[in-house]
Amino acid sequence: MVVLTQLCIGYQAGAQLPNPLTLNTAANGTGGRFQLGANDAFWYAAEGDTMHSTTAFVPARVVGRCDPAWHTSPFPNNDWIAYDFGNGCYHAAEGCVDIFYQRIIVLPETNACGLPIADHYAIAMDFFADNCIYEVRVNGATNYLYTGNIDPYKFHGHDTAITVVLNKGWHSGNNYLIVQIKSCPTAEGFLAQANLTAVEPEYFPVTVKKNICTGEQYAGYTASGMYLDTIASSQGCDSVRMLELQVNDSYQTLESRTICKGEVYDFYGLQLSKTGSYSHTMLTRFGCDSTINLNLQVTGDQALGRDTLICRGDEYLLRSSYPHTQWYDGDFSPSKRVSRSGSYWAIMTDSVGCTFADTVAVTFGSTASVPNIFSPNDDGINDCLQPFLAVPNESAYRFNVYDRLGGLVFGTTNPLDCWDGSINGTKAIPGVYLYTLERSTEYCGKTIQSGDLTLIR
Repeated sequence: MVVLTQLCIGYQAGAQLPNPLTLNTAANGTGGRFQLGANDAFWYAAEGDTMHSTTAFVPARVVGRCDPAWHTSPFPNNDWIAYDFGNGCYHAAEGCVDIFYQRIIVLPETNACGLPIADHYAIAMDFFADNCIYEVRVNGATNYLYTGNIDPYKFHGHDTAITVVLNKGWHSGNNYLIVQIKSCPTAEGFLAQANLTAVEPEYFPVTVKKNICTGEQYAGYTASGMYLDTIASSQGCDSVRMLELQVNDSYQTLESRTICKGEVYDFYGLQLSKTGSYSHTMLTRFGCDSTINLNLQVTGDQALGRDTLICRGDEYLLRSSYPHTQWYDGDFSPSKRVSRSGSYWAIMTDSVGCTFADTVAVTFGSTASVPNIFSPNDDGINDCLQPFLAVPNESAYRFNVYDRLGGLVFGTTNPLDCWDGSINGTKAIPGVYLYTLERSTEYCGKTIQSGDLTLIR
């Protein structure tokens, strides 16, 4: 049995590790083998493409040596198996195929020395195929991959052993060993047999060299150095390990850059044009993070501030961050007072000579103006009274006009309606009237205005 540990002294039975001979193809688990033409109860097969199986796994068929050139196993409990296309191991009608063979291997949590099975289990197998053993995986971890120059579909693997020490991907419980072969007509077959003499010298070495990054740990150690450890298990098995640990730096650097508005800064392929913090991470040759942090300042970015909604008041003071500012109307000043909704712009120059423009939108969202005089005399000028709204989108609206005694002479809930100066079809007498304007907008909520107006003719 090839189960490798670190200087395991006093190996004890009872760890419930599988006997390698029971993993042979056609082995029935009791020292004998399944007969020719029977199904192998432990090895399953599926047809697939070059990447993965595309049919369901079914028990493989024991086919024996379909060709005299095929390898003869030295074990009495071993024989060749195949995916049966309906004609034993022959598959001329299917052309060149990829076949996947699967074996489930059950492992305990620890090996015989009480060490975790994921890190301290290995088993050696010889694999043969007509034509090529292409890849061997344990739970998806590749333990062998064909790298020869010969077309794998034409490789004579039936008489050439591929010895693989399976030591990657193991865990406790069910483990899925997958062997992918590539085969061209006329025959397809697969033979797996235990190799009881194979040794991988670098597996679980007495001296372990390990590189880690700052902030990581290995075997409880976080600093560079040489460490000698004797690891004892409850079964009395000791493992001696010389650890050569190298802790490599992870780097953090900070850069600050300032560019003019309208320029672009190339940050490792990113084209940046807005003020903000950015980072880029690269790996050192030891796989540690090297992070460059960038604080980018774009001169003039939002120099006039953000777009603004005014819900209270009828004036707003625009402010520039730069003393040298020329406004849209030609005025040179660091500030500008506005009282109407609109977009306002300015051209600015900073202390390092960057010249740029910025625009800000100001909306007086809750104000409305009502004319204080109108003349419904059919001359086409001020013939109909209507509030002027800063924001036309109203979620609620009511405009009422009253006489001096409080009687309602006009009322509407439609912002497009206006008062034509009549009361129930009769022209209203000139004089002073009162109004109320109730509105509700999405951003400013409910507002109420009131005042008086004069009707003349």
